[in-house]
Amino acid sequence: PRTFAPRDPRAAQAVAPVDPRIHFALVCGAKSCPPIRVYSAANIEQGLQDAAEAFCEGEVAVSGDRVTLSKIFKWYGGDFGATQPQMLRAVAAFLRPEARAQLTELVGRGAARVHFKEYDWAVNAKE
Repeated sequence: PRTFAPRDPRAAQAVAPVDPRIHFALVCGAKSCPPIRVYSAANIEQGLQDAAEAFCEGEVAVSGDRVTLSKIFKWYGGDFGATQPQMLRAVAAFLRPEARAQLTELVGRGAARVHFKEYDWAVNAKE
């Protein structure tokens, strides 16, 4: 994971440990970004969980031994786990039962072949 230098003033604002679900809530406005949602103190836990599950539903595909992921998992995979198998197990937790079981089985056998989707940086705006 990326960290700030010890004397960087932003370090005081950093949350540790990182809740990887934050990557499903931060939005840059590109088509490949998670959709915009509204969060409050009252709904943050459920909101982050819902955002993670919804994003993974659309951005994670398991077919045979091929696992296709959003590039968010390439860029921030370390926030989900120190190794690729740990990251994949974390991602599996956000999937529906069938896909979760399939991915968990692939990781258990060491057979998952990971590919990352191209990221669409086009602005996600109404046409």
